[in-house]
Amino acid sequence: MMRTLILFCCIAVVYSEMVAKGYPEPISYICDFSENLCNFHGNSTLMEWKIVNSTTGDLNRFLQTNATDTLDQNKYVLSRCYTVTSPKLCLSFRYKLTGSDVTKLFVKQKGGDKYQTWESKKEMVNQGWTEININVSLLPLQKEVQFLFKAILGGVSGNTVGIDDVILAPYEC
Repeated sequence: MMRTLILFCCIAVVYSEMVAKGYPEPISYICDFSENLCNFHGNSTLMEWKIVNSTTGDLNRFLQTNATDTLDQNKYVLSRCYTVTSPKLCLSFRYKLTGSDVTKLFVKQKGGDKYQTWESKKEMVNQGWTEININVSLLPLQKEVQFLFKAILGGVSGNTVGIDDVILAPYEC
C-alpha cells in the first residue's frame, strides 16, 4: 500500500506540474522512472540503460546510459507499446547529454512502415536537463505507437545520455 501511495504521489506531482504549465487534461501515460523501467527495454541482453539516482538534486531518478571504450556506441531503449486513444499525440520528455559534442540523442516513432525522427542539438551537451515536446503524427488506422530512444556516445569515457519524465498525451503539443 505504501509503495502505491508513494508512486501515486510522484505521478500526482508530475501531473500537477504539467497542468500548471498549461497542458490540457487528461495525460495518458507517464513514466518518471521513480519505481521501475515502465516496460522500457534495451537493445541487448545486458541492460545498457539503468535507473540512476540523481546526485545533484535536479531530478530524483532517471534512465541513463554511459559510454565505454568501444567506438561508435549506439545504445537503444524502446518504450512500451502504447494504445492510441487520440489522432493527435504529444510526446514530452526531459533529457540530459554530458561529455563531448559527439554525444547525441535521437527519438524515432515506430509505427507501421514509418519512422519519424527528432535529434538533439550538439549545443545541448553539458547544458543540464532540457524538456522537449514532439507532435506525433499517426498513420491512418494506427492503433499503437512505440518510441525508440537512441543514444550515440562516441566511445568517449564520460559521455552519458539521460532521459526522464516521459509523457504521452492525447493532444498536440
